[in-house]
Amino acid sequence: MKKIIFISVHPIHYNDYLFHEIDKVGIDIQVYYTQKVLSNYPWKDKLNYSFKNANCKYKGGIDWALLLKAAFSSNTVFIIAGWDTLFKNLLLFVLMLTGKKYILWTDTIKNHVQRSSLKKTLRNFWVQRILSGAFKIFTTGLIGVKAMKEIYTRNDDKIINFPFATDLGFFNTTAQFDQFAEHKIIISSGRLLNSHKGYDLGIKTLGKLKAAGCHFTYYLAGTGPDKEMLEALIKENNLTENVHMLGWQEIGGIKDLYAKGHIFLHPSHFDPFPNAVLEAMASGLLVVASDKAGSAVERVQPGKSGYIFADDQLDQLTATLLRVAALNPQEAKAVSQEAQAVAKKWDVSYHLNIIQQVVK
Repeated sequence: MKKIIFISVHPIHYNDYLFHEIDKVGIDIQVYYTQKVLSNYPWKDKLNYSFKNANCKYKGGIDWALLLKAAFSSNTVFIIAGWDTLFKNLLLFVLMLTGKKYILWTDTIKNHVQRSSLKKTLRNFWVQRILSGAFKIFTTGLIGVKAMKEIYTRNDDKIINFPFATDLGFFNTTAQFDQFAEHKIIISSGRLLNSHKGYDLGIKTLGKLKAAGCHFTYYLAGTGPDKEMLEALIKENNLTENVHMLGWQEIGGIKDLYAKGHIFLHPSHFDPFPNAVLEAMASGLLVVASDKAGSAVERVQPGKSGYIFADDQLDQLTATLLRVAALNPQEAKAVSQEAQAVAKKWDVSYHLNIIQQVVK
């Protein structure tokens, strides 16, 4: 069996979990990160899995030794997360030049980003080259597969749905709905950037919920540039006693937050395949997400395993949350159980089967 060299951006818990599980089934895997920490993800605690500490390396800039390994190693599959740095592109060039086997793994491609004519032409030429040279193309969710097929039409068989892996053993709590009728616990987790995550829309909606007589507490975990703007909206909507901004939370804190919640609110304007939605479903929360959240659209059957509303539609989000808030505890529990059942269909065995096939 071949070994794997995985080039990733930075440590994050769901990829760390995947690497650990690959290692557990006896596949020789070594991971290189191009950065230790991103400002958007300032993890302080060590991640939960022993694999990272034993076998991963941090390599900033250009790693000439790894380029040589790509040129001369045999019996190795390179998996490269994106083509966002000079080093990754040099590595891809070396792999293509020497005819080595590599796999690209990318989140949903942004096909409609505005670029100058020259930049667009050069980028398209290079992207087509690296996609053609790839043995397989992994992408996150059906939304990612669809976007990839729009730019790469030569061989659909190359494109594989390879979503983020959720640790169902870690996110294994079950939401409790005994007190749901009297008081709702609503949770969000993500970067405080309204143009991306839409939390300003969420706060405005919660103001309408309170005005309608709904009793709730809202916990918002995360940091970002729009913190002060959200704090002002909280005061403006008379939500000071209802809303608690928790700041950055380590992964253990996120798990504890999910454990005490009922509803997971994700009003994002663009989110190809948010992992937070997958973790919330695994924890049995009632997901209320916009139709721009790819993982929610793919995994949630509206009214059965969660709820979807049209992006940026305040009235529709308000109506959806009021509908969820009106559920009795038994109805809420049924949706919770269905969400967890959906999560279990996508356990890590799905990912391991694919990895084992491509490294044979």
